[in-house]
Amino acid sequence: MIKVENSITIDRPVDEVFTFLANLENAPKWQSGLTDSRKLSSGPLGVGSRFEETIRIIGRPIKTICEITAYELDRSMVFKSDSSSVIKYMVEFSFHQMGNGTRVEAKSETQLGGIWRLLEILFAKEVKRESEAELRRAKEVIEAEAAG
Repeated sequence: MIKVENSITIDRPVDEVFTFLANLENAPKWQSGLTDSRKLSSGPLGVGSRFEETIRIIGRPIKTICEITAYELDRSMVFKSDSSSVIKYMVEFSFHQMGNGTRVEAKSETQLGGIWRLLEILFAKEVKRESEAELRRAKEVIEAEAAG
């Protein structure tokens, strides 16, 4: 299993940052390996909201269903996917108001399945590096949307 923890400060209020990151349909705007995310469930975002995501792993598209399993407005959210035999993941975000900005802490666990599991050790360093870059892209996108 690949475990990653990162954090970043985004120069926007916590409600804006939470609203953007909690809506998983925004994820392709800042996550490099995610090409599509669409909400499957009806109603407002919260525990039980489900999304279909398409993730590219070594150029191969993998469809997964993820579900929000914890949701506390402007404070934290957790989503996970265990629908694919190729990849299972859990991501937890926590949000902290820091003056006019927001400190985002992200924790993730990723597990590759099948033959991909043999390559997990090789992917661990790349996953850690990419997760840092993705948080920087999220910061850029959120701050740019507020400015423009």
